[in-house]
Amino acid sequence: PALSPTIQSAIYVIDGQTGTEMANYPMSAGFINDVIVTREAAYFTDSFLPRFYVVPLAQAGGLPDASEIQTVPLGGDFQSAPGFNSNGIEATPNGKWLLIVNASTGLLYRVQPDSGIAQEIDLGGALLDGGDGILLDGMTLYVVRQGAITVVELNPDFLSGSLVDTIAIPNAVS
Repeated sequence: PALSPTIQSAIYVIDGQTGTEMANYPMSAGFINDVIVTREAAYFTDSFLPRFYVVPLAQAGGLPDASEIQTVPLGGDFQSAPGFNSNGIEATPNGKWLLIVNASTGLLYRVQPDSGIAQEIDLGGALLDGGDGILLDGMTLYVVRQGAITVVELNPDFLSGSLVDTIAIPNAVS
């Protein structure tokens, strides 16, 4: 009989100075992809399933028990498609919103961290297909895509924005 492979994801906490694994939190099947760390929590995307994980951070730097990790379903406007979905993730400076790019649909979302309710960010019809890692600097969002970095200027409400530049990545593999 043929065996179906199961993807087992885990969240690893690594000491940044020594490289030592400090904790390992096994998660159910999925594909944990990107992370953003805020003052309150670390948020991890799942590229196969419409959800993200929240690892609360203790004030004294202690690590949470596995039972404290939350799985938050993505809802609202979020659309899944075949292939990779939630990929890059970023937090707004005040921590009120998460920004998540869907690599398959090319849509960008503003997400409530506690409920997972997603609102599509209107980019005037532009898509960020293949969007991977993202970085927010002020109101400028940099989106790593296949062979380039797309630059998006976001409005203060994080509900709309426009593509303003594409920076080619020399010698990038597409």
